[in-house]
Amino acid sequence: MNKANIPTNANYLNSILVESTDSYTAISHGSIISKTQDLLSKHNINILGESYHHCNDGKIAQGKYLLGVNNADFGLELAWQNSVNKQVSFKYAVGSQTFVCTNSACFGTLGSYKRIHTGIADVEAYETMEDFIQRLEENFTEQVELYKKMKEIEITKKTCAGLIGRMFMDDEIITITQLGIINKELHNPSFDYGVENTVYNLFQHCTHSFKEVTPRTWLPKQLELSDFFINEFSL
Repeated sequence: MNKANIPTNANYLNSILVESTDSYTAISHGSIISKTQDLLSKHNINILGESYHHCNDGKIAQGKYLLGVNNADFGLELAWQNSVNKQVSFKYAVGSQTFVCTNSACFGTLGSYKRIHTGIADVEAYETMEDFIQRLEENFTEQVELYKKMKEIEITKKTCAGLIGRMFMDDEIITITQLGIINKELHNPSFDYGVENTVYNLFQHCTHSFKEVTPRTWLPKQLELSDFFINEFSL
């Protein structure tokens, strides 16, 4: 079974077919791609970039869209996760891409949706996608404010170590692989985020560590990570 994190394209994901049964409601990767593109076009929002990854021979996939809603530091993103083998639910979320490092982040408190493939899952999923896209600019404003708050909160390396330990040992948000990457970034950052020793720096180190995570876990772990920071610092 292929569990890798494999870059791909829309044409490949469109070729992965799935049919509904009495107990399973199909949501194809291709339908998510076309519906997202159609809705963004309808609301005059440009797609500046898109990326797709898959695992399990295309049966589990994710997509990310960098949109034409941005400021100097980051741009708005949409992300989705889906499967055609009943192994993961359909998920849709809003987030951001930080330009200096291309780190992506998704925020469950600002907009995320999860639906198992049963009943009218396809209808509800498409309705939710439209609702999210209608509120994108409002969401971007909220993200700008969230990052501003992160940059204003100073944090010591000792406090960082405690938080990282909890994310690894208690909440299991990060793995040993991410732990090593975050530790390296704390001591020798790969990017200049314009601030030092703040919650924003730690958050970016964490999202940087997720770049190679499999599509099976990338989006749920992103949402767990952002929830952890938002709750911990009352953002």
